[in-house]
Amino acid sequence: ILSRSKRLILSEILLYYTVSDIIIWSLSRIYFYVVKKFASFNAITEHLFGIARLYLLKDINI
Repeated sequence: ILSRSKRLILSEILLYYTVSDIIIWSLSRIYFYVVKKFASFNAITEHLFGIARLYLLKDINI
């Protein structure tokens, strides 16, 4: 009975870790995909904001 319960607990722990690993892995994959997808977009928007800021600063100086 003891060995059986131990085996059950072990399998539950293994299952839990496997599921959590899969969840973490998939979340990280989604995160990296989103980051790669939006990296260029962020660069473009930052560039545009930089240009806008330069124009605003120029207007303030004048």
